[in-house]
Amino acid sequence: MANVNRKGSGLFSPRWTKVFRDLLVSKGRSLLVVLTIAVGVAGIGAVGQAAVVLNRAMSDTLRSAQPAQITLSTALFHDKDILDRLLELPDVSGAEASAYYRVRLSVSKNGDDAPAASAWQNFDLYALPDFKGKRIDRISPELEGGGWPPGDGRILIEWLTAENLQASVHDNVWIETPDSELHRLRVDGTVWNSGKEAVTVSKVGSGFITMDTLEKLDLPSDYNLITIRVQGEGTDMKQLEAVAAASRELLKDHSIEVKSTWIPEAGKHWASDIVNSMTSILQSLGALALIAASFLVVNTMLAILGSQLRQIGVMQVLGAEPGSLVRMYLTQACLFGVLALSVGLPVGMIGSKGLTNQSTWLLNFTSEGYDISYYIVAVQVVIGLGLPLLSAYIPVVKGTRISVREAISGIPSGMAARSRMDRMVEGIRGLPRPLLLSLRNTFRKKGRLLLTLASLGLGGAIVISVFSVQASLLKALDQSLRYTEYDIRVATAAPQDQHELSEIALSVPGVVRTEQWGLLRAYRVFADGSESSELTVEALPADSGMIHPQMLQGEWLAPGEDDTLVFDSYLLRKHPGLNVGDTIALKIGDKTKLWRIKGFSQKMVGEPVCYITKEGMRRVLDDDSQASLVQVITQRHDQAAQAAVESKLKQVV
Repeated sequence: MANVNRKGSGLFSPRWTKVFRDLLVSKGRSLLVVLTIAVGVAGIGAVGQAAVVLNRAMSDTLRSAQPAQITLSTALFHDKDILDRLLELPDVSGAEASAYYRVRLSVSKNGDDAPAASAWQNFDLYALPDFKGKRIDRISPELEGGGWPPGDGRILIEWLTAENLQASVHDNVWIETPDSELHRLRVDGTVWNSGKEAVTVSKVGSGFITMDTLEKLDLPSDYNLITIRVQGEGTDMKQLEAVAAASRELLKDHSIEVKSTWIPEAGKHWASDIVNSMTSILQSLGALALIAASFLVVNTMLAILGSQLRQIGVMQVLGAEPGSLVRMYLTQACLFGVLALSVGLPVGMIGSKGLTNQSTWLLNFTSEGYDISYYIVAVQVVIGLGLPLLSAYIPVVKGTRISVREAISGIPSGMAARSRMDRMVEGIRGLPRPLLLSLRNTFRKKGRLLLTLASLGLGGAIVISVFSVQASLLKALDQSLRYTEYDIRVATAAPQDQHELSEIALSVPGVVRTEQWGLLRAYRVFADGSESSELTVEALPADSGMIHPQMLQGEWLAPGEDDTLVFDSYLLRKHPGLNVGDTIALKIGDKTKLWRIKGFSQKMVGEPVCYITKEGMRRVLDDDSQASLVQVITQRHDQAAQAAVESKLKQVV
């Protein structure tokens, strides 16, 4: 026996020959197990590596771009010394002023005298006093040539916006300013602006000009935007809200009106929710694939052991110990993992590269310079080898630790005992004999039947999950499109009489119906007297037909209510703990009033907005006849027709 063991210890021993032969006997079954494990391993690697790279890239972007932690939109002012006064406030580490306008842009490839009606894109235009000294919301020139800073009468376009518009350096672009006047600028280069939401997500491009170029656009060369960064990490929302409130008071004391305040989620990259959602979904699908693979491993090992009972008995007669038999069959299971890793590791690397490249392009930051995560590789190896070993352990131990008599006879103990289900199946009569035989064989090994059903169920769950995610995304998109009924919205520079606005809007050719809403800026007042970041509140008729809100909890506004509020569910991130029926204090203008939360709505895209009735607007402003938002429904719904109506509407309101 000693000689047999020494001969059997090499790679080409009978034991190893048997292991490899067993893999090749059922090629289809072995290939299925290997590929299923490989899919799970590749999925874990692709998603894990991509998540590591994207999170590193987002963290590095926050450090390099230094995005604004507080943004104040103000009335026009010229006194840049106000920034020095802001820097004297506690906790303020940086403050910069610039000019900002929401315009429309169209690329002029052939020097046309007028832009194409269907080629417009919404565009954020920033005028900076100092390009090289900018420390907040940093931008940098792209690798290709171009002006830095841009020349007089020229513009730098964010590179992804330029790619979206197919605009190149030295092209001309048309700018439609808020007063609907057209001006032509030359593209002087492209810039990297990774701290701002990408145009692929927001559908709003961005570009940068000098303050002198504002005069060529017939726009005042004054400032209307202040960006602030605070001391420390800036992850304390209370600190940010306190600095924002102190900044507003300081500007008010210097006769500078603050029109709006924006504080993003503290310490978070704007794309973090997108990345986390994507990786969670993909990791869940990978986990389901691995669970399915574990069931396949168990089934495969049960089938192998069941067909080799007599071989196990012969090996026991020849002196094989139970431990050596367990190791031999576990080695076979381990080979499944080795083969799966040989496929899954490189496929996962390729997948992570593709997923990362696509994601970084969509989200506008670079992944260059990031090495692979060896931690994720180690996780893949542990899963690839450990899953088949753990899955096969119990079947192998039970299958090899049987007596020689049971193994030689091919009938394990207890197998002769018949269950109630066996008797029920045997009692079936009247069916063709082949069908009866198939039916009895199906229920003969119930454990394997359950594993097979579980594997099929998990496979179906994966398919259903993919289609469910797709259906959910399409449903969410459909709901976002149906959230508002109007085709065009125009905001007025100052509140105007709503009846006059209605008459003006209806006089524009192509307008079928119009509705005017109020626009308010509110701040939640806490029990200690501190104020929250700004809340956008829209005042509208409770029975408006131009909005179909998606209510998550509670109810929509009712006519006649003047103290109820529908709260945007997204804002619960900054205001946790609120429930339907709670009362909150809001400061609107100089008045602080109590409001009862009637419900929570969910807005899929755009700025989070809270809603009150026109009666509620009258309660805080003593007037509900003024409106700042004009919603219209157009006769034609194609892009060119709506663009023409919008341009005309901006000229008259």
